[in-house]
Amino acid sequence: MNKKIILHVILLLSLSSLIPVSSQTGVEEGREEIFAPFASRFRAETKGASILLSWKDARNLDSPVYKIYYSDQPFNNKESLNDATLLETLATGEEQYLFEPGNGDEWYFLVLVQEGDRLFDVFIPYRNMNMEPVGAVLHAVEEERTTYISDLKVNPDIQDMQISALSSRMDRPVLLFRSVEYPRNREDLLKAARVATLSGGKLQWKDTVVPGIPFYYALVDKDLFEAGSEEILYEGSVTLEPVIIPLDEWSPAEAHSFQFPSRHIPLPVLNISSDIEQGKPLPGPALPDAPVELSGDTALKLAALNFGKSVRDIEWKEVEVLDADRVEPLHSALEGIPLLLENQDWESVITRTDRELNKVYDREILARLHYYRGEALYFRNEFEYAFMDFLTARELYYSESNEWIYNIFKLKQLQARKERVEF
Repeated sequence: MNKKIILHVILLLSLSSLIPVSSQTGVEEGREEIFAPFASRFRAETKGASILLSWKDARNLDSPVYKIYYSDQPFNNKESLNDATLLETLATGEEQYLFEPGNGDEWYFLVLVQEGDRLFDVFIPYRNMNMEPVGAVLHAVEEERTTYISDLKVNPDIQDMQISALSSRMDRPVLLFRSVEYPRNREDLLKAARVATLSGGKLQWKDTVVPGIPFYYALVDKDLFEAGSEEILYEGSVTLEPVIIPLDEWSPAEAHSFQFPSRHIPLPVLNISSDIEQGKPLPGPALPDAPVELSGDTALKLAALNFGKSVRDIEWKEVEVLDADRVEPLHSALEGIPLLLENQDWESVITRTDRELNKVYDREILARLHYYRGEALYFRNEFEYAFMDFLTARELYYSESNEWIYNIFKLKQLQARKERVEF
């Protein structure tokens, strides 16, 4: 009997060695080990004439690269790589790639992790590869059917740009772009703001912009642009010089009367300078973190007035379990999480929800996982991260998430007022 038990143990250990440690049970809390790392949350989406591939990088690796493969056959094992084509090799942190196939064929995609000379050939449906083929949508646009844009004019007026132009084909939709740089080609338009879609022989649009900033405008045939054509800009379809609303001619009082009738004070802003999921610094300048210099009396009076609204007491929130999780049996992804919250084991809640959020669940389960991770982050005073989780859960749990979001705003306001008073 003992020999049979020993043989069973050896067999189980042999099988477990084939599975990534991150997916095994019995791993100590707070410790992450990876035997076969893989990208997760892979998506392949049609974006007009292109296919957007996106994923989440694997964790706990020193200097990995991510190899993107595509094939007209599904991926299922190492042998299937023989018929695949290596599309691109990207460094960590990229997490997306725009593929322009140049045709409407449908493809399967796979993202594998490589570190050094070792390629981790792990094939996990919906985690690092798609199971349904995806193709680009190519518009059949004939050159003679394309509309011709002429007489583009942009005139500044108080806080609006009055835009007009002529189109040779009334039935052809036209895209209006706004840019702070002169657009010379298609690549420049991809970085510009897509303002509106217009149609008709006489094109007109009123674009509300910030005064004091010079803008260029361009009009292009919509189908031609989405088909990937490079021949879309020419004289008459783009402004050759920037247009600006001079600050000295702008009337804040008049603009306020018809443009901003409902909000006199900006919405609260959270200064988020790090990636919510990985904690990496975000590129580009963050919002300045300089406090407003107010005297103690002024800060206290503003706090009491609260800009004319009634002052509500700020109360520290208590642990809350959603009604959907008050009944048994719980979904396997949520089992044990309410008890961890009641025991105030915030670290375990975050570790558990992080692990479950890397799996494929429906929107309902994902929203509840974000909600509970938000609670744990809230009680660790990581308000910015908690805010993002509650914002994600808000789509399905509107009123419940709003309570937490409101509380976070008030706590951040209180913290700012204390800093001003101390200053």
